[in-house]
Amino acid sequence: MGLYDDVANIKMIKQKADVDKVFYIGYSQGTAQMFYSLAKKDQSFFKDSLYKAVMLAPCMMPNNSNKA
Repeated sequence: MGLYDDVANIKMIKQKADVDKVFYIGYSQGTAQMFYSLAKKDQSFFKDSLYKAVMLAPCMMPNNSNKA
């Protein structure tokens, strides 16, 4: 999802809204997807397509949650 969906969704929103850049607000899985996209995809697309990316409530699993 992070490799293809974020890019496809941003392109479609830009086209339908007829704008050059958009704001991205990710919540939980949307945050994880965008972090993955930013780590793995070409950064120039996001630089040219996003004003800001706001990441809320990132989903995660603590690795050693039973240790003090």
